Amino acid sequence: MKGLCLSLVFLLLAGCSDVVTSHYKTYSEAAKDQLFGRGWLPDFIPSSSTNITTSNNLDLNRSEGEFSFPPAASDSFVSRLVPYSGRGWPSNDFEKVVNKRKAQGYTLYEFTEREYVWLFFLNREKGHVYYSMWPVYSGS
Repeated sequence: MKGLCLSLVFLLLAGCSDVVTSHYKTYSEAAKDQLFGRGWLPDFIPSSSTNITTSNNLDLNRSEGEFSFPPAASDSFVSRLVPYSGRGWPSNDFEKVVNKRKAQGYTLYEFTEREYVWLFFLNREKGHVYYSMWPVYSGS
C-alpha cells in the first residue's frame, strides 16, 4: 500500500507542469485574455494575426509559439524588429532549429524590450511566424 501511495504521489508531481499553453483564433481574443499585457508576446504583432499559440514556462519565464497573418502585413511587423544579432538562446539545439527554419524559408529577427528578448522566425510568403522569448541575463 505504501508503495502504491508513493507511486501515485510521484505520478501527480511528475504530471504537474508550469508550462501553460494557450490558443487564440484572433489577435482580439488574445488581447482580451491579456496575452500582450502579461508580456508573453509584444502587442505590435499584426492585429490581423490568427491561430496564435503560446506555450509559457512560468518557472523559467520563457515563451514559445507561433501565429499567422496576411503576408501583406509582413513589412509593418518587420519594421519593429532588427535582423538577428547572433545571440544564442538558452537551448542546446539552437543551431539545429535555425538551420531547419532557414531551410523552410524562414528569416530570423529579434526584438528586445526591457529584460526580455524575442526571436521571430518569419516566412513572409506564408505570413507565418515561430517565436521564442526568454529573459535577458547578463552575459547573454
